[in-house]
Amino acid sequence: MKSTTQSLPDITAPNQRPTLRDVARRLNVSHTTVSRVLSGQGADLISAETRARVIETARAMRYRPNRAARTLATGKTGLLSLWIGDLFRPYYARTMQHASREIEGSGYETVVFHVRNGKVSPGTLFTAADGLLVHDWSSVVEAYLDFEPHPLPLVNMGVICTKRADYVEIDLYPGAVSAVQHLIDCGRKRIAFVSYQENLLPGEARLRAYEDVMAQAGLPTEIIGVKFNSRPQCREDVRAYVSERGCPDALFCLSDDMAIGAYRALHDAGLRVPEDVAIVGCDGIEEAEYLDTPLSTLSLPIPEMCRIAIEFVRRRIEDPTLPQQGAILQPTLLRRGSSQS
Repeated sequence: MKSTTQSLPDITAPNQRPTLRDVARRLNVSHTTVSRVLSGQGADLISAETRARVIETARAMRYRPNRAARTLATGKTGLLSLWIGDLFRPYYARTMQHASREIEGSGYETVVFHVRNGKVSPGTLFTAADGLLVHDWSSVVEAYLDFEPHPLPLVNMGVICTKRADYVEIDLYPGAVSAVQHLIDCGRKRIAFVSYQENLLPGEARLRAYEDVMAQAGLPTEIIGVKFNSRPQCREDVRAYVSERGCPDALFCLSDDMAIGAYRALHDAGLRVPEDVAIVGCDGIEEAEYLDTPLSTLSLPIPEMCRIAIEFVRRRIEDPTLPQQGAILQPTLLRRGSSQS
């Protein structure tokens, strides 16, 4: 029996990369139809049968998107670039997760650049993207704006923002005030602030809130400085501090990472949380809820921040003449077992 399957004519030149138009010609459909199916934008307007034919033909022809050609034709890359800090810390990973979801839902794709120590390489400053999202690095935004005479549409977001560009800022001060006041209301008198040393700056919102609330309550301040921003270092330094100076009856920590490190140090010392020491962290990472004693924390509105930032950058891409866009969000204090007996 002879096969009834017919091979499709080769309408592309040898060694030439097939294009959307080649796929369209082979199927005798419009270029727009193929583009909608393969990009996913407007694919629901195409019948299921045609979508299946387009996908199967594109696979058979070994079609691969040519982003450079699309950029030349449209002036758009279809990319949003996310500049972010330590990719391996839960706080940053959470931001990357929510930002990527929002970006993909908007029809763009995500390119992530790891910003190390507040610096980006010169090559990164020549970013090929339609817009930029920068998380918690106002110094990087400033450097980019100073470097690039025609900056891309840019939104900086997080707890550290510059007002030279569109921004979505999380104001930690009111939440930090409520966190320290919560510890005082729980009857704690010796309350220490735990932070890695580089972040012990006069303008830091959590430190400022801690100092203000303690002063209003007539209580002395106490700072536990950690050499490096890591859980093991925090565990080591808090354990040494408690051994040398005795233990405060409450800790307000710069981050949930600091709080988890401190939690382990207290466990090492045979102290109970919250019976002996109450702890409140900051960030709202998922792990905080799964400790033996769930961690009270300032939960940052990361999903809302990402949603607004991507809405802002899309508006800026569509209309560069818009007035400055800005939003200020606040965290929520989650009272859990680590601060409540």
